[in-house]
Amino acid sequence: MARFYINKEQISEGKAIIQGKDVNHIKNVLRMKVQDSLELCDNENTLYNGRIAGFHPNFIEVFIDTVSENQTEPDIKLTVLQCIPKGDKMSTIIQKCVELGVSEIIPVLSHRCVSRPENKKVIRWNAVSEEAAKQCKRGIIPRVTDIMSFQEAVDAADADLKIICYELENERTLHDIDFSNEKIKTVAVIVGPEGGLEEKEVEYACNKQFFPVSLGKRILRTETAAPTVAGIIMYCMKQI
Repeated sequence: MARFYINKEQISEGKAIIQGKDVNHIKNVLRMKVQDSLELCDNENTLYNGRIAGFHPNFIEVFIDTVSENQTEPDIKLTVLQCIPKGDKMSTIIQKCVELGVSEIIPVLSHRCVSRPENKKVIRWNAVSEEAAKQCKRGIIPRVTDIMSFQEAVDAADADLKIICYELENERTLHDIDFSNEKIKTVAVIVGPEGGLEEKEVEYACNKQFFPVSLGKRILRTETAAPTVAGIIMYCMKQI
């Protein structure tokens, strides 16, 4: 069943109003009809099952049949601080991270980032996040923040557990972290760009309570690293 996201203000007296770009998608792409069923989510983890009541020039009216808590959201908040890669790899990273349950993605400009896009790129990245959220039936649309410098992103990271993936770390791996600790409700992970992180960047993050970890004996591409570490964390914290 197709899922769409609305604000709570669009729901009143057993009805919901769908506005914006979803109107065209429902009418002309999905070709849905009156009485067709769909799912609505208020981006606060509440799920509304409804039926199309009528089409109007700029909105669609929906009858709400049932209201329930969405069951697909993890109990933890995982934030990925992703150093911006070349090309369109960022879109792939965002898509996969959203599917795996990541709550927020922070695009980071580290010293070795080759691609240095402007903030207008964030509009596209948030659209990718929304499409991925619809596909995998998330209860929220994970936010892609404005682009930050490495220092800004590290300083902004507020989490119970902070991890930085570092290919030169040779002592600690993800196996060494106690993910069973019930006090851990928020996790932040830094993933470097294609050329890796500079030593001084890792030192700065460590001074801000980030733990450096190795992801194994093989060097992963940056577009592989973020979904890999997100999947491992979700599994270890029993969120998959």
